[in-house]
Amino acid sequence: MKSKKWIVRSLEKVIGKLKDLPVTPLYDDLTPDDDVDKNGIYAGAIRSGLENKKVYNIAVTGPYGSGKSSILKTFEKNHDNTYHFLNISLATFSNNTSNNFQDEEHMEKHRALEKSILQQMIYRVSTKTIPFSRFRKITHVDNGTTIKQVFLFMLFIAGLIYFFLPNLFGSIFENSLLNQSEETISLIFALLLFAFISLYAFFFISKLYRSLRGNINFNKVTLANSSIEMEKRVDKDSIFDRFIDEILYFFQSTKYDVVFFEDLDRFDSLDIFERLRELNSLINNSELVNRRVVFIYAIKDDIFGEEEVDTIEQSRNRTKFFDLIIPIVPIIHSSNSAEKLSEKINSSSYKDDINPDLLQDISLYIDDMRILKNIYNEFDIYMKKLGGKIALDANKLFGLIIYKNLHPVDFSQLQYNQGLVYQMINQRGMIIQQRLSSLDKEINNIEKRIIAATDEELNSIEELQLIYLNGLNAKVSPSNVYHIKLEGEDFGRSNYSIKPPFFEKLRNSERVDYNIGNNHKRHKGISKKSAIATVFGTKENYFERESRIQDRTEGKVEDYKNQLSKLKRERADVNDLSLKELIAESGRDIFPEDLLNNDLLIYLVRHGYIDDTYNYYISRFHTGSLTKNDMDFILNVKNYKESGFSYSLNNIGSVISRLRLSEFKQREILNYDLLDFVLEKKEFQAHVSFILSQLTNEEGGTLEFITVFKERTNHKETFIKHICHKWSNMWVYIEESSNLPEKDIQAFLTDILTFADVSDIGELNKKDHLANYLSEFTNYHRVSENLPIEKEQAILRELQVKFKTTEHLRQKEDVFNFAVQEDLYQINKETLSDILQGKVNNLTYSEIKGANMEGVIAYVDQNINEYVRRVLLDAEIHQETEEMIIELLNEELLDRDLKEQIVHQQTVRIQDVTEVDQDLWEVLFAQDKLSISWHNVSHYYRAVESFNETMTGYLNDTHRADELSKENLSDVKTIDEVDRDIVSSAIIEIEGIKNSSYKKLASSVIHWDFYSTDKLSEERVQILIELKVLTLTVENYKDLKEKHPSLHVKLIEENITSFINFINDQDKYELDIHDFETLFNSQKTNAYKEELLYILSKSLVSDLKEEGSRELVMTLIKFIVKSRLEINSDLTEVLFSFRGQQSLKIMFLTSQIPYLEHQTITGLLQQLGEPYKSITENGRKPTLDDNEWNQALLSELVESDYISSYKIEKDKLRVYTKAA
Repeated sequence: MKSKKWIVRSLEKVIGKLKDLPVTPLYDDLTPDDDVDKNGIYAGAIRSGLENKKVYNIAVTGPYGSGKSSILKTFEKNHDNTYHFLNISLATFSNNTSNNFQDEEHMEKHRALEKSILQQMIYRVSTKTIPFSRFRKITHVDNGTTIKQVFLFMLFIAGLIYFFLPNLFGSIFENSLLNQSEETISLIFALLLFAFISLYAFFFISKLYRSLRGNINFNKVTLANSSIEMEKRVDKDSIFDRFIDEILYFFQSTKYDVVFFEDLDRFDSLDIFERLRELNSLINNSELVNRRVVFIYAIKDDIFGEEEVDTIEQSRNRTKFFDLIIPIVPIIHSSNSAEKLSEKINSSSYKDDINPDLLQDISLYIDDMRILKNIYNEFDIYMKKLGGKIALDANKLFGLIIYKNLHPVDFSQLQYNQGLVYQMINQRGMIIQQRLSSLDKEINNIEKRIIAATDEELNSIEELQLIYLNGLNAKVSPSNVYHIKLEGEDFGRSNYSIKPPFFEKLRNSERVDYNIGNNHKRHKGISKKSAIATVFGTKENYFERESRIQDRTEGKVEDYKNQLSKLKRERADVNDLSLKELIAESGRDIFPEDLLNNDLLIYLVRHGYIDDTYNYYISRFHTGSLTKNDMDFILNVKNYKESGFSYSLNNIGSVISRLRLSEFKQREILNYDLLDFVLEKKEFQAHVSFILSQLTNEEGGTLEFITVFKERTNHKETFIKHICHKWSNMWVYIEESSNLPEKDIQAFLTDILTFADVSDIGELNKKDHLANYLSEFTNYHRVSENLPIEKEQAILRELQVKFKTTEHLRQKEDVFNFAVQEDLYQINKETLSDILQGKVNNLTYSEIKGANMEGVIAYVDQNINEYVRRVLLDAEIHQETEEMIIELLNEELLDRDLKEQIVHQQTVRIQDVTEVDQDLWEVLFAQDKLSISWHNVSHYYRAVESFNETMTGYLNDTHRADELSKENLSDVKTIDEVDRDIVSSAIIEIEGIKNSSYKKLASSVIHWDFYSTDKLSEERVQILIELKVLTLTVENYKDLKEKHPSLHVKLIEENITSFINFINDQDKYELDIHDFETLFNSQKTNAYKEELLYILSKSLVSDLKEEGSRELVMTLIKFIVKSRLEINSDLTEVLFSFRGQQSLKIMFLTSQIPYLEHQTITGLLQQLGEPYKSITENGRKPTLDDNEWNQALLSELVESDYISSYKIEKDKLRVYTKAA
């Protein structure tokens, strides 16, 4: 047996030695690396500090995971022969440490920290190294040592006995069995017995020896006079202070000269650094140690920062504590962790399994090398453990492992179907149900419309109206005497016949008055529109059937079928959509706020790396926690058995997990405890929705459930909000169909107003039921007493409540003021008197305006007919401003006779007639209550399309005509061009206006490019020409030439500038030479003689030659000579051919020589006769009389190179012509 044990121990030793051989590790350990300082920068910095004799405390700083420990480990490995290293690590994972020395808990932790440092020193070396230490430690003694010690002890005892009793052994031997055994067998037996006794004694003493050494209990480290107990002590002295001699003795007895301190910064205590610096100083100053010992601290950068904001004091403390600070650049950060991850994955067998995009994106969340290593290690283990059983998606597993490392607490909750991941995954079911519910609703609505339209028997609206009219007309026969009144119009009273327009009026009416009976008995009342539309319940609703016919006849049925097909396809695909796809369609808003705050989880879920298949990637643990009540309830639901609303449930969460979501649509699910539970949890919104669907179906018992539950639930506000949002018909049902007592109705009203959302309260106001209830409810302040004023105001605004009295609202002044501001009251004497009390003497319109309450007057204006009829006619109307009169006159609901009375009473003039209703314009002009302007006149004329007697009398007034003449119609921007034309024409042709007024009125009208004057007298035409109302156009010119021959040239005279400018159109005017002579001689054309001459030369030369007068020719020649104008050769010859003074012709010729050819000059000189004719003959030297016009002529001839020169000889002028 012992040999077997010996063999086993031998094999274990061999295996242990084999394990010590260097092997490649299967996984990355999370301990510091010892080969990270490839370029030796950090080693150089540390070595520099160690070689500097002034440096005793070195700080290696950097954030967590930056590689500080790896740098120190690498340095130790590479300098193991140079320095003697002592490593002290004090890792803790709690930062809840106080820096207050007075804190007892902190003091105890501080002593424990110092004790840990001391223990790591003492237990680092063997007892032999520090034999004189007062600390005693348990020492392991191996079997060889035990045997040797026992053997020597026994040898010592034997020697001692032999020394003092030398004959004892001989006596013993003589009396022993060995001496008496002569036979061989007996001798052997004796020897074996002796060996057994000796070995047994030997092993017994060995056992006793080991027992004595091992029985010392070191629950405490014992010293001569004291001990460091493992248990908590009340001694408050510092461990370093108490055992400083032990520490100094430790360094005296060992060779350690470099001490690494790691993880001191996790305690967030500066005290230990002060103690260690003090300790370092004592060690280095001790003659016992007599060598330099350097402390190197691996700490984070902000260890001296107690606040989040940096201060100069922190920096000073940091540099004061340490003699040298060596910063470590982090090995990994979120910016480069992708590369590290890629290196790990690409060097593994998973290279092709992991999406590179996942590595790039997920690296943004990893900034710690240890975490990065552990992610890969765990991923590899999970893949090997789970991958062989099912085909796992490596990306999904990798995503889960990343989440596990960064959010381990939440990941652990996933094992129990809890936590954020579980909530996130469960969103899929909720999203699908919401989508299905929405689709089902749409599908149901469309199917109903298709069936209704398809089943409709009629083909046209006309057929439908005929059928319903026949039914209605049967009710208005003489025997029934049935009258229906809509919008003030009686149907069936006079001719016992209802016509098709009745339906349009009915469509827009909410109130239907009726009078039914016979000659003996009659009954009056008010009916609903639906009653009439169904022919008093004998037919389907007319408007519903009309809608169905329209759907079919307008081709909408096919559209509905297309929509239905699309929706059904979409519904069939909903359950196949992954959570990733559902999120892509719905966006982030579908998740609760606590999920949205987890960016990593959102990323993993949105990209499909975490989904509802997560359970295949993790181990799962289930516990049963259902009570009997819970299980019975579950079975009842599944078996469609009601348990009762108040049935008690215990573990409601587990109950829900055992029920399908679809089972929450059953009536049997209704339970006070269950509903109270799901209302509290956001993840059960789909369940709440289905339960509320049961409560809002208006079936028996549901209102009872609501009434009781809202009083017992812990989530009353949430419940009321949900139920009001879900059940828009709730108030109508409560008020009309519930048969609840008034106090319960008011209790419901209080809850609705207090807890429901304002928009939902608005939806509850079907056909103004809720608003009408409140408007007559004089105890309104009681049901609203707990409402915040902002919400109360929002509700009143949403419902548009019209309080019939406001006095009771004054109990809440804010509400009263709001009701006034928002017009939430009926207009009557009581409300206005209450609202305006102290501000007006009576309720006249002007006093209301002067009360400085704009809201009130605006509200009165909106309901002016009601105000005038009920209030204003009882008050005296005083003089009003133009603005106020206009407001009153323009009120559409204000009766016509009231408006005319206002016009008669007031004296103020209205500036703009268009600001007043057109029906009153005649009255305003007749009463002279308008400002005198073309704007008003024009709009009136366009309205009545004539200047009637009223307007003719208005315009014939000299004062008004004079005022109108100050304004030009073309400048009136408020009249468009067409209206200006029409009004101008009317003014031009107006009859019954005296000329003095006509001239003033005509001066303001627009100018006409053509206006036929056949209806106008010559006197009025001349006025129009002088006023330039008739513009210079060919059309006007021809019209005047034809109808008023004496005025067509006057048109050009009055518009000579325009005429001259129309250079391309002048021929169209067909001027004759007499017209030209009239124009040329007119004083009004003096500035345009040259232009007229051009017109003459262009088109009237032949007329001038044939019909022109000598006076005109002389006038033209004189003008040409004077202005030295160039004229064409034709006109020159015509003018030159007229008989006249020789000198005038010579001057005319002189003026034209610069513009004439030599040949033309020759001809004209020849026409002058001798001696001028001789000038045309080359080589001759004729003489001319010496006078001014001849000198001028010769000078021009020389200038034009027609002659060589001339000179004065005595009284003559000698001409030198060109050589022959």
